[in-house]
Amino acid sequence: MPIQANLPELHISNAIFQKPASPIRIGLTDQHALISGTNAIVCVANGSQHLYFGRQDFIFAKSMDNYCIVYLYEDNRVKKEIVRITLGKLAALLTDANIHRCHRSYLVNFDRILSKEGNAQGFLLRFEGMEENAFVSRSMLLSVKSYLVK
Repeated sequence: MPIQANLPELHISNAIFQKPASPIRIGLTDQHALISGTNAIVCVANGSQHLYFGRQDFIFAKSMDNYCIVYLYEDNRVKKEIVRITLGKLAALLTDANIHRCHRSYLVNFDRILSKEGNAQGFLLRFEGMEENAFVSRSMLLSVKSYLVK
């Protein structure tokens, strides 16, 4: 999906096709964009700015009404961003084999799980370098069970 903006084309191509170590922020008029490829970049509108990050850097997101707290790896550290997007719309942007909704309030990259605890009542997912945890609800346990067995 091409990005349409009122910026010179050189600036847009440099921002998108570089392999940044950290999320890039620039002002664009496009609401949401997804650039496919081996190192897919996701663009999430956040007010007048956009947040760009690679799918491989996404850890998990927690829903708060029409906002999401998105946890990302940036320079081998965890970065927390609050963006105005619903969890459902974020899940649609992050279509990947190992990124799934595991709770009505959580979207998780199952490749980033450090450890899991729990039983049939539900699971608690822990991630490297983070105090925050994600949860797997009982109703979603069957749909994500194959990712938890790894």
